[in-house]
Amino acid sequence: MAQIYGKKKSKFRFKANCKKLAQLLFNPRILLPPILGLACLVAALSMLAVKLSSLEPVDMMTNFTNGGVWDDAFELNDILTNVRMIRTLKVFSPRCLVFDYGSQVLFVGQVDGTVLGIEKDQYGRVGMGDIKLVSSYPGYIISMRISMGMLYVGDADHGIYIIELSSMKRIMALELHEVNPPVKSLMDFTIGTGGLLYVVDSSSKYSARKYMHQFLEGSCTGRLFRFSPVSKRVINMKDGLCMPTSVEATFTEDGLLISESGRGRLIVWDIDNTTVRSETYLPGIPGRIRLNRRGGYWMTMQAVNHGFLKYVNDRSWLRKVLCFLLPEKILWGLAFTPHHAAVDLHTNGTVMASLQDQYGKNNDRITDIAEAENEVLFFGNDNQNFMGGLGDPQPQFDPKSYGMDDAPKPFDMGGSGKDPTEQETKQGL
Repeated sequence: MAQIYGKKKSKFRFKANCKKLAQLLFNPRILLPPILGLACLVAALSMLAVKLSSLEPVDMMTNFTNGGVWDDAFELNDILTNVRMIRTLKVFSPRCLVFDYGSQVLFVGQVDGTVLGIEKDQYGRVGMGDIKLVSSYPGYIISMRISMGMLYVGDADHGIYIIELSSMKRIMALELHEVNPPVKSLMDFTIGTGGLLYVVDSSSKYSARKYMHQFLEGSCTGRLFRFSPVSKRVINMKDGLCMPTSVEATFTEDGLLISESGRGRLIVWDIDNTTVRSETYLPGIPGRIRLNRRGGYWMTMQAVNHGFLKYVNDRSWLRKVLCFLLPEKILWGLAFTPHHAAVDLHTNGTVMASLQDQYGKNNDRITDIAEAENEVLFFGNDNQNFMGGLGDPQPQFDPKSYGMDDAPKPFDMGGSGKDPTEQETKQGL
């Protein structure tokens, strides 16, 4: 009897305590001071941010008046959702990728300025072998190219330098101050005949590290110029670009494909006539453009616009506050959905098809794309310790070439029995 009475008493006490707690929590005299204090703090920070912020917002939506639509080429799919995740203990934030068909090495540029070379493994799989350090030069790698046995590296902090792969000697090709006005936000470059460099500078105000500041300000101060590493001559080719993030030359080198993130469009620039030959508006934010082995191009679509941009467009003070108080990664998450794609472009720049990841299952953003042999694609990112891979990296095995009766099977990875799409290639530190 006493035990039952004790249980009822404890239950009554619990209810009484909950009632007292509710009265305390919902007491205006207790709640009002901290709420008012927090509101005053937020208001003070907002006023300070509006006053101190360097952002000068303009109307962003005018740049997207001809926004692209989800037509047949952008039919929703999940092809990129199940990409192979190539993990390694030596690769972190592989922002830039380029594949050398001569040496069969996949070069990886990391955000800390380190360049790595990933060889084929003993079974001939691309990007699955030994990892070697190619260069370590503190900076912010933004783009890479390879030509004539030389690796060109675009560093947003220093400029463009060349690594002679035979001697590993580093030569500075373009320093930021050699251009007038100096390059503020180096985003990408491509190599033309005679070693000429076609370079896009996305902003006259913010560095490449401040990508979201450039985007949310909405100004079109980007430019395209040509630079000769030999004569140091600079020819300005196009001003007024809205955040040009990538450039690629056509096969005939009579035109340049340029992606404008600030307008959500892809343009083909006619070099001889200095005019826009064609333009394509996209349903997302275009990124890197690279040649493929079929005569066309690959382009990354980094994200998809949603209502947030329309909401902040009419609230310039809010854009100032957000850019002043929040880091780049949080701003990116607020502004865009993780829906990204690899877009297949025709030789004339028209969209043929797209490979999509609607929910950012393996990666919330792809920063670069590289095509290796057998139509294997590799995807870079700037916030994770793996590269994405799409396609079968397995060559056609010939037992005689290995001097053994049984050739390695596609799913034979050291006797683990795991599918290579799930296997991690771990290297020692």
